[in-house]
Amino acid sequence: GPGGWTPPRAATPPTGGCSPGVCPRVTSVSHAFFHPDPASTPPGESAGGSTGELTEHLVADQACTGPWSARTMHGGPPAALLVRAGERAIAAVANGGSGTSGSGDAGAGLTALRASIDFIAPVPVGEVTVRSRVLRGGRRISLAEAVLVAGHREVLHARTWVLRTEAARYDGDQEGDQVAGA
Repeated sequence: GPGGWTPPRAATPPTGGCSPGVCPRVTSVSHAFFHPDPASTPPGESAGGSTGELTEHLVADQACTGPWSARTMHGGPPAALLVRAGERAIAAVANGGSGTSGSGDAGAGLTALRASIDFIAPVPVGEVTVRSRVLRGGRRISLAEAVLVAGHREVLHARTWVLRTEAARYDGDQEGDQVAGA
């Protein structure tokens, strides 16, 4: 490029020519950039069902690579993954621990209103673990927290406020809101 500057290359998701929502195996950004770690157990839900605690072991695809290093991710894919994990935790509470709605979509009837993402360290491309839980559950508004761990180190934190946009059952406190750890 002019002056020696070359624009960063765009990462393309490993969809084999499919686009999200069109290809049956790619249903969201998190599925386009991450896949289950074959060496780990399937996604787990802890015994703390009232907080929707979920843990998932994934492998980031090379499509997550950022423009500055082939060994670290661009911030978008892991941030989207943590917002999605927060939605899944809220869905797990609303659906009695299943992590999905009756339609199988964890985000059905949920809209992320605000996400606060803190990058603690560069996120390496490769194996990651996502832990999520509900900090404040409510009939209409909930707050979820998700943490991304890579190489036994927390590298990303996210807190997401989520609005329930359609009637959904909430298994929490019938008087109002529930706060984790209270």
